[in-house]
Amino acid sequence: VSGATGENVRDTLYEQPVLFTDLWRSPDGTLFVSDTDGRVHAGSGDIWRAEQVSASPLNLVRQLPWGQVYAGGDDGSIYVRRESGWQTLGA
Repeated sequence: VSGATGENVRDTLYEQPVLFTDLWRSPDGTLFVSDTDGRVHAGSGDIWRAEQVSASPLNLVRQLPWGQVYAGGDDGSIYVRRESGWQTLGA
């Protein structure tokens, strides 16, 4: 940030033994994180959950303004989170 002074501060929010590929913060503060094992992690503070979405790596995760969460797979698939769980878009 231009004009900022002081040292950078690093804080550990959430650690997992996997490579995270994308990060999205919703308006309510929930963080959504996709990973190379095909999961989407969601949470904030000390409360997190991970859901298996795909057998392939995920490259993208986004939440739309009305709350629907989407993820993009390395294989070109698009997934949507419904009440019943994650589904391939169009399925």
